[in-house]
Amino acid sequence: MTTPTRPARPHADDPCYARFAYSTHTAPETPGDPTVPRGSAHADPLDNAVVLLDAAGRASHRRPATRVSLDGATAVSRSRAHWPEDATWDPFGGPDTTYRLGPWITVGSALRGSVEVRAVRVDPAPGDPGGGHVLRIGGWALAVDPDSVPGAPDEARVVGADGLVSVVVGARQLPCPSVVVGADSNALGTTSATPVVETAGPVAHGTLHIALVHLGGSDPTALPRVTTRAEDTTLVAEASWPDGVRDTIRLPAPDPAYDPWRDQHRA
Repeated sequence: MTTPTRPARPHADDPCYARFAYSTHTAPETPGDPTVPRGSAHADPLDNAVVLLDAAGRASHRRPATRVSLDGATAVSRSRAHWPEDATWDPFGGPDTTYRLGPWITVGSALRGSVEVRAVRVDPAPGDPGGGHVLRIGGWALAVDPDSVPGAPDEARVVGADGLVSVVVGARQLPCPSVVVGADSNALGTTSATPVVETAGPVAHGTLHIALVHLGGSDPTALPRVTTRAEDTTLVAEASWPDGVRDTIRLPAPDPAYDPWRDQHRA
């Protein structure tokens, strides 16, 4: 879901509208005081976000996103990665800034119960200088006990203060799990934690990366099996759920001639 934005220019992400999922039991990570120097730099999109990390470790933003398809329990959208030049800019409606543009990111999801299959492809865009971005996929942020350790260092798993469990599993080409801890960045607690998975190095363009994202009262009892294939320039992820249901996520390649943001600095 995203707030209405002009499709011909980029915007910073509003954390209350630009994430890939929301629930009544969690709250998104939100920026601090935007008037403080670099005040929102530590609140780049994180939870339930699919981002590219630049050389400085800053996460890309996604608004505006374009719907590619919607079919039953699956949905696909596309956006162009971009970074605000001014890290203190207020995503809730402060003064505008310029953006550095990056590759296209296409994301498809299939949902069943507490688990989401999140499939991602990254493709070069016109004028994109490249730069070896790391792909990061975030799960649900949870308020946690400030005195507790939010998970083992080799897993993307968080147990919230209320017992909820947030897990992200890197099912394909996302071998690096971790937990990102936040302070005074979540409406439900002074300390929060978000499980994430990342690529081991620069993301490979034109390939599938798949994460399994879970939020529930306990760990998932069973996860879907996901197979992949290519159909011409479309990448396909087939999710086979434990109860026998199958969902197909199709991520088409972007049109190389499509470049609505060529004049974004004049917007």
